[in-house]
Amino acid sequence: MPVTSKSNRNLEKVKAFFREFWLFISSRIFLLNFGKMLLVAALLFFFITTWLKCYTHHGESVSVNDFTGMHLLDARKASASKGFEFEVIDSVWMDGQPSGIIIQQDPKPLSKVKEGR
Repeated sequence: MPVTSKSNRNLEKVKAFFREFWLFISSRIFLLNFGKMLLVAALLFFFITTWLKCYTHHGESVSVNDFTGMHLLDARKASASKGFEFEVIDSVWMDGQPSGIIIQQDPKPLSKVKEGR
């Protein structure tokens, strides 16, 4: 059997496959379903991005005051208007420092943070 007739048969199979594929993707049913899928994907994208902007308060932030050197109770009073919550992570005794003084803070002073986080 000659090689050319085998390659011709394979070429015809490939052509038939692409012909069937083109008929499938150009059919009315496929195009309608594909269009509906694109519409649903676009709507989902729009609603999710809109919801995320509202949920995360995109673009809204508050600057953290510099509380280093202040007494913890004074810092709590000073930050009450911004709604900051304090958490003491570690307390150590340092020679020459009065007790209850904030030595280091996280986030750093003047950092931008979101309320309630």
